[in-house]
Amino acid sequence: RRPPRSTPSNSSAASDVYKRQPYDTVVSHYLDTLLGVAVNYLGVNRVRLEVRAGAEHTEDNWTKMINGEITWDEYKQVWYKTVNDNSDPNVINWSGFHFSELDYNINRLVIPFRQNLAAKGEKLYINLCYVAFQEDYNSTNYDHRDPAEYAEFILAVFEHMQNNFGFVPDAVEVFLEPDVGKFGDGTLVGQCLVAAGDKLKAAGFTPDFIAPSSTNLTNAITHFDQMIQVARVQEYWTELSYHAYAGRTDANLASLATRARQYGLGASMLEWWNSSNPANMHWLHKCLDVGENVAWQIKCLFGLVNIDASDPAHPVVTPKNFIKYIRHYTRYIRPGAIRRAASSNDSNFEPLVFTNPDGKNVVVIKANAGGSFSITGLAKGRYGLVYTTGDGANGTPSQYNIQLNDQVISSGDILSTSIPAAGVMTIYQKDGDTVIVNHGTVRFSASAYTVGENEGE
Repeated sequence: RRPPRSTPSNSSAASDVYKRQPYDTVVSHYLDTLLGVAVNYLGVNRVRLEVRAGAEHTEDNWTKMINGEITWDEYKQVWYKTVNDNSDPNVINWSGFHFSELDYNINRLVIPFRQNLAAKGEKLYINLCYVAFQEDYNSTNYDHRDPAEYAEFILAVFEHMQNNFGFVPDAVEVFLEPDVGKFGDGTLVGQCLVAAGDKLKAAGFTPDFIAPSSTNLTNAITHFDQMIQVARVQEYWTELSYHAYAGRTDANLASLATRARQYGLGASMLEWWNSSNPANMHWLHKCLDVGENVAWQIKCLFGLVNIDASDPAHPVVTPKNFIKYIRHYTRYIRPGAIRRAASSNDSNFEPLVFTNPDGKNVVVIKANAGGSFSITGLAKGRYGLVYTTGDGANGTPSQYNIQLNDQVISSGDILSTSIPAAGVMTIYQKDGDTVIVNHGTVRFSASAYTVGENEGE
């Protein structure tokens, strides 16, 4: 189990490529570059892999859509509708499950993600996210509202992935936005979590569990308070997740962080990506500071970059402006980092300090104005310094990725530096003394598949 106050995960979500143009050859030209930006430039190391409720059905509706037998709009009418495989949740009838869409996303995005991270000596953290949104959720006959049927569905996904790909998810996100999906309250989410945990454990699978993933922080507090009352939920629950479409107050962030810390959970902000949102450096910093996040998700993969495909054979992929600030966190704070106490006597400089698993320190300073500052308490060693100035959002940075001369400090020395204007600076230890600690999990993530009313963001 991950201890409290470990670092965050940055999430981006990979978009629904085939919705626009199935097996599009232009996308194929820049997909590798896009993944390189995510993994090597930004530091993404976690993926949200969605599976729709409609994968349990008598028809393989996704394949029918791909083959042109039904239209995209017709597919959308059935992609969350379930038809129970049989009346016994303890016996899987494989003819009643069709994971062709899941397989497409694993082959197209998850496996390349794993390969890119493996080249860096890192492992991709796969978060399997159950998704169901449709008007008939209000029906009492919805199959997966039965915790035993829900658990059977999740087990079927795990066994399918193990048999076909040789790996399984690291985590299960129980339900995406149960408040909007009208799936049920926190009590039902908790019951489904426990049922799935028991069934997976009996089959030899022991993933993390993420919930409730409510649409806003206020609902997440309510859902948490209901979930924590469910018998044995603490046996499996590892991450308290929420989305940020509403309720974004410091009080709510702190309340969720307190609840997570009290019960040994990680806290995570896993979605806020509509086109007008300011989910930029300032919100990330607050989620890490006040919210004590261990995971954080921004836009989908295609929302991280600008793509010039005027020459289809040679598309040009460049990071969007807000990413140039966020990478100061995500590139340097690595999986397993643990957060350290930090304070400032100048409100213009807001510090966050982490120790990476190799024992090296990372300090990220959000500067609300230009100026000089000094840092005490660092281990002796050589430190790199890099900054970007600007509004920290979508505007073009005034100065970008400016590398200063390394500083070498001895034990007890003060590291002094400056930034010419508002922006962000990262100070990262290259060598010297290390402090090895028991660490939690920090993962900056991406979803392998996300589709909704804001597709492409």
